Amino acid sequence: METSRTAPARSRTHARRHLATCASALLVGILTAAPVAVAPGAGAAPGDRATLYASGITAGTPVRLVGETVDRPTASYGLTGAPAGTSSDGYSLDASAVAPTGTTTYTEHTWADGASTGAVAAEGAVEKILTSSFPRVSATALGTAAGAGTPALTEAKARAATQAALWYVTGGPALDTTRRPDLASVTTADGTTSAPGHDPANLLPDAVTPGWTAGEPGTATLTLRINATLTPAALEITSTDGDAAAAPRVLQLLRWNTTTSTWASLGSRTLSGTGGGATSEFPGGTRTVRTWTGNWASTGYGASDTYQLKVTAKDPSRAVELGGVRLLATPEHVNDSQVVAAYRYLVAAARGATPSQSAEPAVALKGRERSAVAPGEPVGPFTVVSDLPVTLTLGGDDRATTRIVDGSGTTVAGSVEPGTQVWLVDARTVPLDATVTLTATTASVTTTNAVVRKGVTSDASARAPLSGLRTVTRSATTTFPVAWTLDAGAGTDIDLAGGATTRAFTYRYPLEASATESTVIWSDGTTSPTDLFRVSATDGSSADAYSVDLTRNRLIGENRRYTETDWVEGGNPAAHDNEAEIAWILAHSYPRVSTSTLSDRLRTADPSFGTANVRTWNAIAATQAALWHFSDDARLDTTRLGVPRTVTADSTGAGDAADLVSSDPAAGWRGTSETAALTITLPYRTRLTSYTVTTLEGGSAGSAPAVWRLQRSTTGADGTWVDVSTSSVSLSGSDRFPGGEARSRTQNLGSSATYGDGTGYRFYRLLVTATGDGSPVELGSVRFGTPVPSVNEPQVLALYEHLVAGANAAATGYLAPDPTVDVVVPAAATVAHDGRVGPFSLEGSRARVVATADGGRLGVGIIDADGRPVGPDLAAGTSFYLTPGDLAGRERYDGADVSVSLEITGTYRDRLAARALTTSDGTRETLVVLGVSSARATTSSTAAWRVAPSTTQVPTPTASPTATQVPTPTASPTATLAPSPTPTHVPEPTHTATAEPTATATPVPTATPAPAPAPATTPAGSDDPATPDPTTPADPTTTATPTTTEADALPVSGSSTTPLAVLTAALLGAGATVVLTARRRTSRTG
Repeated sequence: METSRTAPARSRTHARRHLATCASALLVGILTAAPVAVAPGAGAAPGDRATLYASGITAGTPVRLVGETVDRPTASYGLTGAPAGTSSDGYSLDASAVAPTGTTTYTEHTWADGASTGAVAAEGAVEKILTSSFPRVSATALGTAAGAGTPALTEAKARAATQAALWYVTGGPALDTTRRPDLASVTTADGTTSAPGHDPANLLPDAVTPGWTAGEPGTATLTLRINATLTPAALEITSTDGDAAAAPRVLQLLRWNTTTSTWASLGSRTLSGTGGGATSEFPGGTRTVRTWTGNWASTGYGASDTYQLKVTAKDPSRAVELGGVRLLATPEHVNDSQVVAAYRYLVAAARGATPSQSAEPAVALKGRERSAVAPGEPVGPFTVVSDLPVTLTLGGDDRATTRIVDGSGTTVAGSVEPGTQVWLVDARTVPLDATVTLTATTASVTTTNAVVRKGVTSDASARAPLSGLRTVTRSATTTFPVAWTLDAGAGTDIDLAGGATTRAFTYRYPLEASATESTVIWSDGTTSPTDLFRVSATDGSSADAYSVDLTRNRLIGENRRYTETDWVEGGNPAAHDNEAEIAWILAHSYPRVSTSTLSDRLRTADPSFGTANVRTWNAIAATQAALWHFSDDARLDTTRLGVPRTVTADSTGAGDAADLVSSDPAAGWRGTSETAALTITLPYRTRLTSYTVTTLEGGSAGSAPAVWRLQRSTTGADGTWVDVSTSSVSLSGSDRFPGGEARSRTQNLGSSATYGDGTGYRFYRLLVTATGDGSPVELGSVRFGTPVPSVNEPQVLALYEHLVAGANAAATGYLAPDPTVDVVVPAAATVAHDGRVGPFSLEGSRARVVATADGGRLGVGIIDADGRPVGPDLAAGTSFYLTPGDLAGRERYDGADVSVSLEITGTYRDRLAARALTTSDGTRETLVVLGVSSARATTSSTAAWRVAPSTTQVPTPTASPTATQVPTPTASPTATLAPSPTPTHVPEPTHTATAEPTATATPVPTATPAPAPAPATTPAGSDDPATPDPTTPADPTTTATPTTTEADALPVSGSSTTPLAVLTAALLGAGATVVLTARRRTSRTG
C-alpha cells in the first residue's frame, strides 16, 4: 500500500482514483447476500420535455453581483408540460448565459450529463437551495428562517435571493453583501493614546470585546476609514458597561476633504439629560446606544471614505471609554438587506450538501446459507443490514411450514428495525432437506434530486439552463436463499464433518472510481489510503474485504481465484496471534453494522461525540485503521488540535499547570498572585477560531479571572509575544464569574487573528491581569477552537478508538477454544449379559460417543442411570453406562470377558473466525474474510468386563404362591422386585442410585426359602447361585451415581441400542477387570 509522509491535514480525500491504485496486500471481508434490487417509483426521466412561454416568467428583485456596476434582473421560470414527478418551476443555472425567454423548449438531463463543468460538483448544493427556498417554501417562511426581519419577505425578494444563491454555487459571481458603510480601520490621531491592553481595532465590527479606552483624560481623536466613498446618514455611538463619568458626552464628526486636504467639521453634539432619547447622556453600568442623525449630505463637502471622531468623557478628568462606533448609510447594504439575509441563509445551508440520491435505499441479509439442525432448532441467525425499516417474507416450497422468529422465538410480523436478527423455525420433525428464500424489502423512500433542463428556442438559439427537481420513490429488495437439513440424530453443536465455511472468491477490478476512498494519518506522519474491497463468489454472494497487511504494496490480481482456508494455515503470520481481535472488529463494524448504529454506539459511549453521524467512508477508514492496529502494530494519529500538549506557568502555584489540559475542571491550577502568564504549546501550528477559559470547579468568585487576553508567538521565546486581536476579555458587574460551579467563557477570534503564514501558530500565552476581587487566580481549564478539530477526521478517530478498545476488551474468550475430550472409566465389574457397566463420565467438550464390542460383532448400547437410551451426542460432564445391545447369539459370551472400544469425538462448528483466502500458486496477496471455522478432538478408549452366565436361575419360592415384597437391598434402596414362580433370566432392577459391587456376598443356608427372591450374586468361577443374607450390611464404599434426567437426554434416531426388557429376576454382580488404553488427537478442519 502506498504511503507518504505529509504534514497533518484533513484525512478525507475527494480524489476519485481507480481502486487498483490503492488495493492493499491483505483484505478482510464479510459474507453478504445476493445483489440488491432497487425498485424505482413513478417520476420523470431524462429526455422529458417542457416549454417555457413568456407568461411563465415572473420577475424578482434586481440584484448587484460582486464586480458588476449595474443591477441584474432575476426571475423564476414556470414551464408548461412538465411531466408528473418533476417541478414545473426553475431558476437559471448559468449567470453568464443568455437569460431564458419565451418560447423555449427545455429538455431534461441528469445532473452529471447536463450541468456545466463548473457546476458538476454543485448538485447537492443546488438541490438544497431548491428544496429550502421559494416556491418550495413560502417567502414568509424563508424570511423567518433567514432572520430577514420585518416586514415579511416578499416573493420578489425570495426569487432574487434564490437566484443569486444558485448563480453563486454553480460557479457564478457572489451577491454583493457589502454593508454601507463598514469600518475598515480605526486608529488614534492627534496624539491620542490607548490604555494598556486596549486597541482601537477592537471597535471594528467583527470584534467581540467591551471596546476601547483612551490612554489619558481629555478629548480623544479617532480616525475612521470606511469601505465605501459616501456621505453617512448617521453616527452610532455605543457606551461600555463601565462608569457613566467615563462615557462619551461631547461628540464632533469631521470629514476629510480630498480637494483641500483638510478636515471639515460636519457638526458637534453634546449629550445631556436623562430621558433616554437620542440626545440623552449615557447612564453607565450597561452598554447603551445613542444615534446622531445629521443632514450631512447638504453640507456641500461631498462624499469621502475617511472621517474623524473627536469625543470627550462626561467627566473631562476621566479617560473616555467607547463600546462601539458605526457610521450608517441609507440603504444599509448595496443590495436589499432582506435579500442579503435570505441569500446568506441559503448559501450557508448549501455548504457541504450532498445529493439525496446518495441515500438510495439499500438492504442486505447476512447469515449462513446452509445448516444442519435438530427438529425444532432455529436456523440462523440472519442479520438485517439497512438504514431503513425492513419487511421480511418467505418464499419457496417449504415456506408453509417455516416461521420467521426473533431471539425469544416469537413470530416476527410487520417491519423490523435495521440490525435486527431473526431465525427460521421449521414446524416439521421428520428428517428432511428444506429450502426457502428469505426476502427483505425496505420501506419506500422518496428522494428529490436536482436536474438540469437545457433550452433551445425555435430559431435554435441556446438559453441559460434551468434548474429542476425530480421526485422518485424507491425501495430496495434482496433475496437470500436458505437451506437446511433436519437431522433427528444430530446435536445442536456437533458436526463431525466439520462446520467450516469453504468458499471460493474472485477479485475483479471495479469499473469506476470509488466514492468511499479516504486517507488516514499515522502517528509517524505517514498516510495510507483506505477503502472497502469486494470479492465475488460464483453463486452471486460476495465478501467485503479489508487489508490486514500494511507492509505490502502490490495490487490484487485481476480475476484471481482465492480458496478459503484456516486463518492459522493461510493468514498473515504477523497477525496470527490477533485473530480474535480482527474477528471482533469485523463482526462489530461496517458493513456488518450500519453507520447509523455505529453513530448511536459512539454517542452512547461518549456523549461529547455530539450529533455528528459516521459516514460510510468514515466507517471504512476507522475499521481499516483498527485492523492495521492489530495486524501491523500501526498507530493512528489521535491528536486533537485544540487540546494543548503542554501548559506551563510563569510562577509556581497550587497544582500543576498541566492540569489545565485535563477535562476535569476540578483539577485545574491555583496561582500565587492575581496575575498569571500561562504558556500553552499546541501539538502543531494551528489557526484558532476561538478559545475558552473555564473556572475552577469549587473555586471562589474572587479568584475567578476577570480580565484576560491571548498572545501568540512563532517560537515561544521571550520578546516574540504579540497580542491576538479580538482576544481581550474584561468582565464586570453581573458578567463576572460567580464562583462554585465551573463556568466557561468562549471568546470568538477574527478570521485573521491567528492566521500568520496561513498555518497559524503553535505557541500561545494566556495573560490574566485581574481577578474578581484581587485574590490569587484560579483556573479550571483552557481549550481552543480550531477550523479542524483533529488530525484525522473526528468520526474516524472516535470509531477507531472505540473499535480498538472493544477488541482489546473482548478478545479473551471471544473465539471458541479448541475442543477437548476425555472419559473417566469406572472400576472393574462383571454384569449379566443384559445388565450394564458404568458409570463412564464424559469430560471436556460436548462429544459423540461410539461404542463397539468384540471387533464390532456385538452391539453396545449407551444408557443413562435409569436405563434409558441416550446419545450418541453427549454434553460435557454427562455420566453414562454401557450395556450389550445385541441379544442374538449372546449365549456364547456367557462367563466371557468382553472388550469394548470407545471412540469419543468432540467438535465445534459455526465458530466465528477470521478465514484466509489464498491462491493456488501462492503468488498473490493473502486475503482474509469473516467466516466460520471448526475443530475436533478425538479420544479412543478400551474397556472390558465379564458377562455373567445366562443359565443362572433364581430359586422358586415354596412358602407362598402369592407375591410378596422382597426386602429392599441396602445397596440399592430404591429397587423393588416382584417374585416370579418360574424365573428364567436375571433382570436389572430399575433404580436411580447404583452401587458398584466390590466384593462377593457370602451365601447363608436356609431351610425355608425367602418369601421373595433376593438379588443373588455369582462368585467368579462358580456355577451355583448363592442366596445372600438379607442382613448383610451394604458395602460402605458404594456411591450414588448421578441421575441424568430425561430433559438432559438428547434424542437419537436409528440407534442400534435396543431398549432393555424389564424382566423379573435377581441382580447378579461380581468383580471383573477393566483395561483402559487411550489415544487422543486434536485437529482444526477447514
